[in-house]
Amino acid sequence: MLNQAALDERISKCRGILDENPNSQIFAALADAYRKNGELDKAFRVCRQGLRIHPEYGAGHLIMAKINFDRKMYDWAESELKEAINYDGRTRATDMLNAKIKTKQGKLDEAKVLVNELLSTDPQNEQLNELLGRIERGRLEQKKKEMESRRLFESRALAEDKDLLQKENMQPTLNSTEALNKIASFPGMNACFFTNHNGMMVEADLPEYFDQDSYAALSTEIYRFANENVGSVRFGRVKQVLIELEGEKIWMIHTGNQILVLVMSENVNLGSLKLKLSKVLAQIAEI
Repeated sequence: MLNQAALDERISKCRGILDENPNSQIFAALADAYRKNGELDKAFRVCRQGLRIHPEYGAGHLIMAKINFDRKMYDWAESELKEAINYDGRTRATDMLNAKIKTKQGKLDEAKVLVNELLSTDPQNEQLNELLGRIERGRLEQKKKEMESRRLFESRALAEDKDLLQKENMQPTLNSTEALNKIASFPGMNACFFTNHNGMMVEADLPEYFDQDSYAALSTEIYRFANENVGSVRFGRVKQVLIELEGEKIWMIHTGNQILVLVMSENVNLGSLKLKLSKVLAQIAEI
């Protein structure tokens, strides 16, 4: 490593040569000397001007990569390094700088591969071993951050699930009349009512012309018949029965101690109705 006197002398000599011949490739050596002296702005300006004259000078691009690295502009450093490799090929110097750049960019796995390749032919190199140590510590820190980020994500997801569950639990409970009012407002709904298992209507939202006693008795009998016959072959208890008639549909749903009966037009949108009905049934008090 050059001492200050030697560095000043190099800057002076290179500056003199470049002043005499502005087209000289000595610009790269001068820019590197400025860089080592901590004069990064001067180094950048000299190297940029030189590369305008010698755009295919690989050594000039390598020095510019080092300057940008020292300026903490790692993406620019990587771009210039690629130019250097494009013109002059890969060397130990380019691999070393590439490893440093990737370390700063957080690409630690790629950096480790490069350093291990260099160490395979120079295992005692202190600079390489020091860089490898920084990479390993960085990888460990990355893993810690990833784990912490994962824990934070899972914690937030759990909190959101709890909030959603609380909101669902906070939904107002509907009595049978309120439930029927909501269901009756659905397009295509002709009538809806609750009946007990004896065929007696308990609660209803019906038009005046509707024969409630006949529908209640018929619906209960149909549900009982379906439940008894399906149960006899061990398919389990019937929860719902849907009958499609000419001109209308009848849907019977077991809700505990009662049966919810929906009488609908034949063109009713069953998909939309099921979505609405599931929300209503989730809010309904046990009946």
